[in-house]
Amino acid sequence: MIFDIVIVLLATTGIICCVRFVYGLMLLPVRGKGCSVSTVIRAEGDCPELQKVYDGAKWLAAQGGFRVVVLDAGMSGETRRIAQRLEKDGSVEIYTVDKWHELMLHGMVGKI
Repeated sequence: MIFDIVIVLLATTGIICCVRFVYGLMLLPVRGKGCSVSTVIRAEGDCPELQKVYDGAKWLAAQGGFRVVVLDAGMSGETRRIAQRLEKDGSVEIYTVDKWHELMLHGMVGKI
């Protein structure tokens, strides 16, 4: 009886792991030579969920090898401190909206 329960639990865990793996593969961007992928998090005003949003983007970045950018659209003090801490750790890059727009127009994203 206990052996059967353990087998069912192990099988269920294996199925869940396989589904999560396949789901993660579907979320990965297709990469090619000379191409780069960035995840942009737009933070405006008071954004206490920035760490949670970043954690999700970090998981995707770790799976697919792309970078995470925080777009400063007028962050408040606490949000700015969270973003600066992440930048200090080397986890993200922070750009203002104007700077990001300039980089997009001049094709410099991925070369900085």
